[in-house]
Amino acid sequence: MKKFASILLVFLISFSFLTAFAKTPDYLEGFDSADFKITYEIKVNKISDFLFAELAKELGFEDKSALDNLNLSFTGKVEAYGDLPKAKMYVKAPKEELQKIIGALNPTAEAIGDYEVWIDLDFTDLQNMVYKVILKTPDEEKYIYLDFAQYLNVSQPGINIDFSKLEQAAKEKLEPIVEGYKKALENVKTIEEYNEKTGDYKFVVPASSIYEALNILVEYTFTNFDKIVGAYIDYMKEIDEEAANSLKEVLPSNLELLSYQAMAKMVVQTIKDMDIFADDALVISASQNKEKNEVYMKLALNIQTNLYDALGKSTLMSEQELKETFPIDGVNVKKEDFDIDLSVSINYEFSNLNAAKVDFPVLTEQNSIDYIKKIAEEQRLYEINQNFYINVNDKRVLFDTAPYIDNGTTFVPIRKLMNALGVADDKITYDNGVVQIYGDNLEITLLINSTKAYVNGQEVQLLSAPIIKDDRTYVPLRFISENLGFKVEFDSFGEGEYKFYFINIYSEDYYNEYYNFEYDDITDEVNDAA
Repeated sequence: MKKFASILLVFLISFSFLTAFAKTPDYLEGFDSADFKITYEIKVNKISDFLFAELAKELGFEDKSALDNLNLSFTGKVEAYGDLPKAKMYVKAPKEELQKIIGALNPTAEAIGDYEVWIDLDFTDLQNMVYKVILKTPDEEKYIYLDFAQYLNVSQPGINIDFSKLEQAAKEKLEPIVEGYKKALENVKTIEEYNEKTGDYKFVVPASSIYEALNILVEYTFTNFDKIVGAYIDYMKEIDEEAANSLKEVLPSNLELLSYQAMAKMVVQTIKDMDIFADDALVISASQNKEKNEVYMKLALNIQTNLYDALGKSTLMSEQELKETFPIDGVNVKKEDFDIDLSVSINYEFSNLNAAKVDFPVLTEQNSIDYIKKIAEEQRLYEINQNFYINVNDKRVLFDTAPYIDNGTTFVPIRKLMNALGVADDKITYDNGVVQIYGDNLEITLLINSTKAYVNGQEVQLLSAPIIKDDRTYVPLRFISENLGFKVEFDSFGEGEYKFYFINIYSEDYYNEYYNFEYDDITDEVNDAA
């Protein structure tokens, strides 16, 4: 079944290429902005209870009836600007739509809210490039903000692409290749209908044409491989000559090309042998409502086959594998139980044509997280802590100044450690070289530059004194953690700059739940599993 799912993915990729050659009506390209709704849908027209259950099990659905009419919709707005790489977009995945998928996978789980994404792109001037993404997720109160242009550092002097020259290179180098594909495919039978009066449009690729087209695509690609790759490299030189030259160095040899061609032909033959499509294998349909200023389009892949025959006729499964996977003679399952008729489609609805506007949220330091900066800061902290792996309940703690070892004692900045152990800032006081920490029925007193310390008034002796270093107050990790009721495990390996320290700190409840297994408990679990 998983092999079948993999080959289905190959079909979808192939079809997306074929649809590029459909001659769509002008109204599908005649607007620059719109509100939209996109719905992904699986519609099962015919399937046996047996096969229905098997597919649901393979796909991970607990509620098998969810496959009966599975769909997921996204809404949003888009603004595009001609052929230039410049656009604005807003996409929303509503909570109720996400619940369809989450509930099907796990009936007890619930979607916690909407997901929203805003995208702003403008690559027309790479020295002043715009590439911004804003996310709003239900599990985060703040907006997550990503400025990829800043991250990629493309605004640095010296990067300057002449888009008019790039466009000319595309026309000279790449368009002839596309035209070559079109010419090679022009004799493949398709059905195209367009009623200019009503605006109804339909483009159909019959099942027999699918196999013919795929063979032509494979033959044309490998016959003209040098020309295709050469044209692409020449085009890439206008963007990044070094990258284009690097691509030349990794091109396959003639022997490798023959191998790839043989593999591609084998895949096409496998698709043909499976014979899984309805007569109208691929259908693109569209219509418009001029009064409401709306456009509708649907791309559908139609499957109609007997799955047992499809897998048996192909090279996907041996006869023995078929018998083991689908025991027709063993569990009173008939061959017709493997009949399947379904369609996988994408439905587009566009409204408010040429009048839609994408509104971006106003971001402030208080209501947003600059995720690129957050990643950079995390990377900086990882470098600072590269020799120390200090975890509290299996979650790594990253200090903004490096921990150190003195006289066998690990010292760390106090505030970050306390917060990781669940002690709030207002439970820590600093006064004239005296640090006091307050826990439940607990008071710890530390004296800077002194090995004396006090726990609930009782004096204890430290091996090394707390100090102030890099404007941070450093305290002994084990002493603080254990007095707050945590368990500490220490390990290390390596030498010199390559010596690494592994320190795990566990609360009593966490340790008992995940680590404190008695031998008898483990034996019982093994016996239960057996």
